[in-house]
Amino acid sequence: MGKCRSTSIPPLINPNTNEISVGEKEKADLLNSYFCNISTSSDDGVTPPDLLLRTQHSLDIDEITEDEIKDILKSLEIGKASDIERRLNEDLQTLNDWSKQWLVDFNPQKTEYMVFNFRKDAQPIYLKFNGELIKKVDDHKHLGVTFSDNYDNYYNTRNRSHYRVPRCRLDIFSKSFFPSSIRTWNLLPLDIRSIQSSPNFKNTIRRNDISFLVPKYYFIGNRIENILHTKLRHRCSPLKADLYRVNLVNDPSCECGCPLEDSIHFFLECPLYINFRNQLFKNIQHLADISIEHILFGTDEITVEQNTILFRNVHSYIRHTKRFFD
Repeated sequence: MGKCRSTSIPPLINPNTNEISVGEKEKADLLNSYFCNISTSSDDGVTPPDLLLRTQHSLDIDEITEDEIKDILKSLEIGKASDIERRLNEDLQTLNDWSKQWLVDFNPQKTEYMVFNFRKDAQPIYLKFNGELIKKVDDHKHLGVTFSDNYDNYYNTRNRSHYRVPRCRLDIFSKSFFPSSIRTWNLLPLDIRSIQSSPNFKNTIRRNDISFLVPKYYFIGNRIENILHTKLRHRCSPLKADLYRVNLVNDPSCECGCPLEDSIHFFLECPLYINFRNQLFKNIQHLADISIEHILFGTDEITVEQNTILFRNVHSYIRHTKRFFD
């Protein structure tokens, strides 16, 4: 079939020669001559002929409201979990009937299914095969590649069981509870992270990491003084230097005039507590070379009993100075 433009003129018969004209120019000349011969000098008063209206095909129905459309769409249940569940269960029933007909056995207990969905609020679906519920899984490993239900490619990395540390703009936040806990978790071996029981997990942590072995003398004494001692140990006490470090006060100086009120100043230097300090060192004079690290953390160079005596006297010093009590 040759190419034909929709505006081309069909072949015409030339009345002068009685021959068929197929050229576009010849046909145009014939039409111009024809319309010039039948036209008048003026078109005034000429009524154009009646033209037949094109047939309009329309659907003759009553007006449908928006609520009726919504009801129709709801009844269809297209894409809803209930509709997906119904269709899949019908297919599973067809497969079950086929297996019985051809004596093929399937084990529903070894059958799993996974739903790929980006929505967290998606409705759950329940599938049955041969009268038993099929187990739903969140990930599936096939040919060495793990597929997750949310298409997270993080599963296929060697550190897939790691939690992602949040972005930390400040060093203070980076060392705070949640980021530091996540980093500690990611450093644990996979076999420890896979432990399901909380008591077993804690016991394994204590057995494998000596840093989790808290000295017994950390628990002695009054609870309030013990908490204050721990805060001094971790530099999060009400001392001005500790508060200044986390931008809670504008001035780190002590009331005695020292420009920096830290643990060293509080225990070893501040003139406001000189009498209590003398009593402290008198009680622990049998312990040689006591430093601020020994006062705060204790030391392995002495026995547990000696560390206990040291900590009791430190708590007494904290209590009698009344620095942290209103």
